[in-house]
Amino acid sequence: MFKLIIALIIVCSVSVAQAETVTKRGIACLSKDSLLQVIRANNENDAQAIKYLFKYNCFVTKPGHSLSILDRTWSGLVKARVYGDSGAFVIWTLNNNIQRY
Repeated sequence: MFKLIIALIIVCSVSVAQAETVTKRGIACLSKDSLLQVIRANNENDAQAIKYLFKYNCFVTKPGHSLSILDRTWSGLVKARVYGDSGAFVIWTLNNNIQRY
């Protein structure tokens, strides 16, 4: 829970200009496995799993935040580092939530 709170603080305070930006509200998680689980739960309409994952591992991104891409998978998942005043945090999100500028 503590890591999720820190991630939210960092994502909400990103101000460093990078090569990528979040373009719309989308799902982001602290791990690739959590992102895959929330996608699967959404496809299966598993509200209980979605609620659990958003409580402990996932959150909704806000448009306009800058980030650095660390990895992209062939299936459209993106590992990214977001920067804030208190340091950096790694998240996993979907490729269609990110735009190069």
